[in-house]
Amino acid sequence: MNDTTRRGERALRQRLRTTSCSDCEHPWEEHAGSADDAPTTCSECRYEADHDQVVDGRPLCRDTVPAAVIAPPPLRGDQP
Repeated sequence: MNDTTRRGERALRQRLRTTSCSDCEHPWEEHAGSADDAPTTCSECRYEADHDQVVDGRPLCRDTVPAAVIAPPPLRGDQP
């Protein structure tokens, strides 16, 4: 694995940790990676349900990570 690939993977992991789902407010790293993944619940929502910690009866989130979060940011030379 080359340095560029490693930097890209680290940047993706950071985006998944530092951006959140607008429905459940948990980090995207707790969600399925794409609409093609098997239907699944946000793992943090599932944990809260399993431990009677659901906030205000909120339903379990089934959102998937948006492509914009997964896609790498544009290169500096590509920006208008």
